[in-house]
Amino acid sequence: MPYSSIISVKGAVFVVRGIKSFRAKLGTWLFVGDKVNVEKGSRAKIMLFGSGLIMITEDTSFQIPSTKPGTERPVLVPKIIWNKVKKLVNGESFDIDTPTAVCGVRG
Repeated sequence: MPYSSIISVKGAVFVVRGIKSFRAKLGTWLFVGDKVNVEKGSRAKIMLFGSGLIMITEDTSFQIPSTKPGTERPVLVPKIIWNKVKKLVNGESFDIDTPTAVCGVRG
């Protein structure tokens, strides 16, 4: 069962599913464990069903997180963390480790 969908693609965006990799396009369904790779000068928007919208910018990878046992909603990082990421000064880094996903921001 798909947990998300690509709703916008600009440039070179690829989906890695298992050992298969293919070019993402508008409407591509994404499943738990799929990895979205966005290359230089590109971006993508993903609708995570029941959780919201995420925009992935150039030189970034994002893996669709697993769900909580007994639910069909992906477990996501709280929105308050996004506010902290925005306030970082150039050159600083910020890592978030959770039981279901690992996110990194560069740029």
